[in-house]
Amino acid sequence: MIKSYNISSLRRINDNLLELIKASFNKIVIDKSKEETISKIFRVYSGFAFNKNDWADDGKPIIKIKDINNMTINLENLSKVNNLDKLKRAEKYYITGGEIVIALTGATLGKFGIVPYNFKGYVNQRVGLIFPKLSEVSVLGILLQKDIMNRIISLGHGSAQPNISPTTINKLIVNIDITSCKKFDKTFAPIYQEIIYNLYEKQLLQNIKQELMLKLF
Repeated sequence: MIKSYNISSLRRINDNLLELIKASFNKIVIDKSKEETISKIFRVYSGFAFNKNDWADDGKPIIKIKDINNMTINLENLSKVNNLDKLKRAEKYYITGGEIVIALTGATLGKFGIVPYNFKGYVNQRVGLIFPKLSEVSVLGILLQKDIMNRIISLGHGSAQPNISPTTINKLIVNIDITSCKKFDKTFAPIYQEIIYNLYEKQLLQNIKQELMLKLF
């Protein structure tokens, strides 16, 4: 059931929750005297290599780098695939909502997005799918730290089309206390669930708005 929120209020709520996670992670987990590889918190894997011959008018939605926007996924105009053989081979990259993805190439290099609750689809090759060792809230805590994100972006190479390999991200050293991170994860995991559900409700409201506009005009 949709709560009595509008799109703007849901956006503000999530912005406040994201800021809370960012500030709390910085205070509780970041420790300049400690060093860990990012792989202790999560690992990044490049999505499945769908090609231009796979796209169809209907089928399962595929997230591309163009769909990562404002720390979430723009669910409008997603590419689709109905090739069952390809989808079976892409099973590792099947997502159901709540996952975090990151752009591995192009002008949007380093941008990440939270997949709304109840999404059913797959991740394309140039999008990195993040597999958390703890939960997604600790992943988010790291990615919201501006200095860490700047370091990730700086790892990109190539002049015409900068790109970064998942292996390079996985090896990045970050200043965190792993014990504190585990405690943070348990405390803030429910907040993350609120964020992904708010994204889902925001999408529902946007769909309703679009349907009403079509009927009116």
